[in-house]
Amino acid sequence: MQDSPNAIRQMLPITLTPATGATVNTVTTAAAAKIRGPAGIVAPIAIRGSGSPQLSIDGSVWASDVAVRNGDSIQARLTSSASTLTKNKATIYGLGRPIPWSVMTGYDADAVAFLTAASITDATITLAIHTLVEALKAASLWTSLKALWPFVGGTAGTHKWNLRTPTDSDGAFRLTFNGAAGWTHSATGANPAGTNTYADTFLQCDTHLSATAGGFGCYLRESGHIGNMSAMGADDNDAFGKFTGINPAYNASTGYGQYGDGQFNFSGNTGNSSAGFFFVGRDATKTKFYKGATALGERTHTPTLPAKKLYLGARNGNGITRDVTANEFALAVVTAEAWSDAKQTALNTAVVNFQTALSRNV
Repeated sequence: MQDSPNAIRQMLPITLTPATGATVNTVTTAAAAKIRGPAGIVAPIAIRGSGSPQLSIDGSVWASDVAVRNGDSIQARLTSSASTLTKNKATIYGLGRPIPWSVMTGYDADAVAFLTAASITDATITLAIHTLVEALKAASLWTSLKALWPFVGGTAGTHKWNLRTPTDSDGAFRLTFNGAAGWTHSATGANPAGTNTYADTFLQCDTHLSATAGGFGCYLRESGHIGNMSAMGADDNDAFGKFTGINPAYNASTGYGQYGDGQFNFSGNTGNSSAGFFFVGRDATKTKFYKGATALGERTHTPTLPAKKLYLGARNGNGITRDVTANEFALAVVTAEAWSDAKQTALNTAVVNFQTALSRNV
């Protein structure tokens, strides 16, 4: 639509400030602006664009085509995009020149909730967290998450937060870091000292996982931790009956993942490395142990999960800290999802992209 020569002579342009950070799929209204032009002249104006834009004069009915005169108060509105970080644009015609206006949606609301709780404002971290949440939702993995600790912000105070439920409580699986030797916190992650050091997830295996669905994993950044070292784990009786956990590199060629099981789910070869994304996933009949998107070992069995809390950086051996590691954590995750190779591929892609965005991938 073009402005008519008569309208150009009669009405003066207005300015509308673009809206940013809008909630998705929500009607957003611009601040009112005054119409200026010759007295007694009535001019037709119109708004066109995405998001079903409309105009209102002096609080009257909303419409896409209206008539204005000198002194009128005009407002514009449109519905924001259903996608985050996406702009809907509109243009008003008939006020001397085309008047542009736009509404830009903000970051994902769950990402914002986490960032607000952790008091993180860094732009790189903000975008990385937003992209991670969006990827998990797109793969239908977000809802079933029990916890995801992304270890961003560089301090114990930021590393403790659960992205899925960013509330400072045991019931929301906020981490507490324990051990006299302490943890080292930095931009690349959280590093346990390896001596009686662990993080309590407050997530009890037999309550928050099930015999037919669930999984847990961690992204570790250091390759030299070979031996009886649990990245995460728990058991009831310090025997092999209910072991649940991950040892990424038990020896020079094998790692294992267990899910309420007395057997090691050995991989063929973890590449003689304790670095990367390791995950144990459970479906109705079997448990699989993954490194990245590759299933390294599987076992068909009926699990009996321990009535103990899952630890990070060690195995919760019936209440005693055992098999500690000094490997640096860049992410840990627990899900109630019935697992599959396709879900592992999607999760691994999201996790690797997240670490790459933060320049801490290995």
